[in-house]
Amino acid sequence: NTLATEFKEKLNHVFEHLTTSGNQVTADDMRSLYFGDYFGKKGLGRNYDEVRDLDTLQETMENYLDDYNVSSKAPMDLVLFRFAIEHISRICRVLRQPNGHALLVGIGGSGRSSVARLAAFMSDYEIFQIEITKNYNTTDWTEDVKKVLRKAGYNGIPTVFFFGDHQIKDELFLEDINMILNRGDVPNIFPNDERLEIIEKAWPEDALEMVANKFLDDVEMSYNVRKEVVFMCKYFHESVRALSEKYYEILRRRCYVTPTSYLELIKTFKSLLGRKRMQLLTLRNRYLVGLEKLEFASAQVTVMQQELTELQPELIQTSKETENLITKIGAETEVVAAKKKIVEADEATANAAASEAQALKDECEEQLSVAMPALHSAIAALNTLKQHDITMVKSMANPPAGVKMVMEAICILKGVKPEKKIDANGKQFEDYWASSKKLLGDLRFLENLKDFDKDNISPPVIKKIREKYVSSPTFDPALIKNISSACEGLCRWVRAIEVYDRVAKLVAPKKKKLEEAESALNVQMSHLDEKRSALAEVQGKLQALNDNYDMKITKKKDLQRNIKLCSEKLTRAEKLLKGLGGEKSRWVQCAEELGDTYNNIVGDVLLSSAIVAYLGPFTVEFRQ
Repeated sequence: NTLATEFKEKLNHVFEHLTTSGNQVTADDMRSLYFGDYFGKKGLGRNYDEVRDLDTLQETMENYLDDYNVSSKAPMDLVLFRFAIEHISRICRVLRQPNGHALLVGIGGSGRSSVARLAAFMSDYEIFQIEITKNYNTTDWTEDVKKVLRKAGYNGIPTVFFFGDHQIKDELFLEDINMILNRGDVPNIFPNDERLEIIEKAWPEDALEMVANKFLDDVEMSYNVRKEVVFMCKYFHESVRALSEKYYEILRRRCYVTPTSYLELIKTFKSLLGRKRMQLLTLRNRYLVGLEKLEFASAQVTVMQQELTELQPELIQTSKETENLITKIGAETEVVAAKKKIVEADEATANAAASEAQALKDECEEQLSVAMPALHSAIAALNTLKQHDITMVKSMANPPAGVKMVMEAICILKGVKPEKKIDANGKQFEDYWASSKKLLGDLRFLENLKDFDKDNISPPVIKKIREKYVSSPTFDPALIKNISSACEGLCRWVRAIEVYDRVAKLVAPKKKKLEEAESALNVQMSHLDEKRSALAEVQGKLQALNDNYDMKITKKKDLQRNIKLCSEKLTRAEKLLKGLGGEKSRWVQCAEELGDTYNNIVGDVLLSSAIVAYLGPFTVEFRQ
């Protein structure tokens, strides 16, 4: 599944050369899968590859066994069957790995030691094994461990530390073995003098050069300077190492020159060089900034003088324009005041006319308010009547006198003519009932009464209504109600029309006068609006002049402030140039000298760093 998912290959396809029967690869077939580098010669580069010829593999291992028996004081008589070959191949593969280690499990005499020794011989490793004696203790163990660590680490000899379970005399042995497997060494197993000696001898000359190049790679310097610095670092280290030998010969005092001292030299050099360069750059930049300020001040003097020259005419022109604006504003202010006075007088006249018209209007409305409630009440009474009520009145064959009186009054108001009839005495009389029935037969009878033109009743009609009906005691809604509820509302409507006409006749002259006053007021207000527009126009011009005046005043103040500021700057710049003009040449010389010192500081710093890193333990005579 893993092959198919990750490598997109099928297991049977990859290992088809191992199958002995069928197309499926079995676990027994996988035993024939060997990888190793046994076929290469010792001392030459070996290729780790799959071994497909098992017979050749067995023959090769037997040849290695023969070579081992020839060179060993304890020959081994082994039969290399397939199981043994598998174990030897596994041990060889383990030894090939960095810090490779293995635990061989089995009973005594099963061949663990033999296959391990042969695998070590095939891998070109030496065997190291402690010899357990009766008096063997932890001190002996420590010395043996130190011996194998020196052999494998310091001398660089590939070594197999062969350790059996029968050799465990103390649990400390297993702790040290565990530390070797995990870390590659045992902490604090070497005293300080032995450790320094090992470290010192472990550094070849080319290592000094490589370390110096690596740590100085980020330091800013030319290729030639870097090359000489690396050479001097090596020279300091090697010369002090020789000096330490002489120091020991004369004073019998050991002074170790370790890689730590070499690293301290490089570290001190980098740190001190960075600080000194920063100090030099800071000082040099101060002079350069001062020179830039002088150049800037010199350039600004010319600019500010030109600016002052350009600002003065502009200030004069702005002042002149401001004075002209003051004159215009004064003249326009007088015009505005005159027109404003006229408009205010016209407004007073218009306000008086408006007050008079409003008084007339209020008086008319007050007098009309007497008649309007009665009229509204009559209209409300008409609203209560239904067509059924009107039909009942119409159906009366011989109506009461009160009903006839009400309908006669309505017929007169509506301009309906009566019928001429002869009574029993032979006299002619006017009969309104037949006309009334026709009037009542109109389906819009009540609507017509509500919409009656009450403002245009002819004087003879209203006079007749007033003299014959309204003044009659029997023409009373309260009395009519007893005869017909429908005629009561009609009676109220007739009386309300008479009251409205009486009041309207009184109000009519006043309404006419009100209309004339309002018409005159409209004309007056039209003229007043024209004058107001003219006033607003001149006021707008005056405001524009004032705004322009404010802008000119602001511009004048800004120009005065800029001229003052420019004059102050010019004065300060001239003082600066006068006071520091003599320092310019000295600053230029100092900046150049600091630049040269910056380029030549590397040698001084390197020598100082070497003294700090190496010469501390030596006496004064040796330091010199």
